[in-house]
Amino acid sequence: MAVLGAQHTYDPRWIKQNIGGKAHLHPALALFYGVPIEQWDSSKAHEIFERSAAITYLTGGDPAVWAIYNEPDSDVAKDAEVGVGIHHPRFGRALKKSMDALGIKCIIKHADDYESEKSKKERQPFTWPEEAFMPDMVDFIVNEFNTGKRISREE
Repeated sequence: MAVLGAQHTYDPRWIKQNIGGKAHLHPALALFYGVPIEQWDSSKAHEIFERSAAITYLTGGDPAVWAIYNEPDSDVAKDAEVGVGIHHPRFGRALKKSMDALGIKCIIKHADDYESEKSKKERQPFTWPEEAFMPDMVDFIVNEFNTGKRISREE
């Protein structure tokens, strides 16, 4: 699969510990789990968090992953807005670590990998340099999941 800003878990405990800031309080998490924030410290909620995490079901037979992130690859400030960090590159690195242990190909990229120092400074937060990374993403998909017919980018 090829994904942009993906998370391997929405477990607010993992997010709080590994991402920081207020990302673990993102309102989408309570909606996703159907568990109010006030109940997140219960054994029932913990079980739901663990059973809902995609990384829980990772096996050696899973497909390769190419992922790119565009949030700054730095610590999230304690006073950052709630949405900051919910697509942090640390999600990708944690996924790669688990996939590497299972011998599954996992490529993690950052938007900064595709930009000059000048454009990095000018790029607005949360924007994607699609024209720069799209060829790599397409090549990954073609090379990993090709059924025998080589497909050109023009097709």
